[in-house]
Amino acid sequence: MTSTPEIRIDPEFAALIPPLLPDEIQGLEISLLTEGCHDALTIWNGVLLDGHSRHKICTDNGIPFEVREVTGVSDREEAKRWIILHQFARRNLTLYQRTELAIRLKPIIATLAKERMMAGKGDDGSGGRGKKFEKKPDEKQDKNPDHKTTEGLRTTEALAKKAGVSPSSMAHAEFLDRHADEAMKEKLRAGELKLATAVKEVKAKQAAASGRPAPKPAPKPAPKKPRLIACACGHRWTPTCPKCKKPYCWKERRSQYRWNKS
Repeated sequence: MTSTPEIRIDPEFAALIPPLLPDEIQGLEISLLTEGCHDALTIWNGVLLDGHSRHKICTDNGIPFEVREVTGVSDREEAKRWIILHQFARRNLTLYQRTELAIRLKPIIATLAKERMMAGKGDDGSGGRGKKFEKKPDEKQDKNPDHKTTEGLRTTEALAKKAGVSPSSMAHAEFLDRHADEAMKEKLRAGELKLATAVKEVKAKQAAASGRPAPKPAPKPAPKKPRLIACACGHRWTPTCPKCKKPYCWKERRSQYRWNKS
């Protein structure tokens, strides 16, 4: 390891990392000025993968730092995958920032999977055992990205698991990534707006633009109440107990009651 080495900043790599908030940058700068840079910056072939904020502060203020070379990364797609997976370990990410990282990870995983599949094929285009892959005849497909196929649902669930969020949150985030404006996305990144609320707002705007009424939320079913079989006195429950003549005497002896769970 060397002090203040020459490091290249890749704009594409830097864009994958959620930026720190102003107060977070200020706190990091105070920490680096008072205590120095204890954590090494991660590079790959001289390109910075992790520690962009620390690198800028240290460079601007002449603070020495150390670097470490990442292992197991052979190309740019794997480097981008490493950056995103490493960002999931940050504790200061909002829910939408985590889902946004997972959305950026989706095409990278698809590209790596395609490269692995092509590497396993034979020279004749077969799958490694001399049997060529045959495409099924074209069928009618729903091209609306909001209508997910079974494969799309499995992908959403896998991405949600990597991001540590629920599949429904992941589905909301994918919808908002396609339809929400940048101002709404900034509120989501800052945690000022919930995913479900943002989805309702976007759908309401779409309905208003198309002249259709906004979809009404489904009514919530009324909660089931337990049915009283008999009161503590052994009689059927009535507004006034026929034995003790007290109204609603079951409230006073609740623990003695038998309830029908059906």
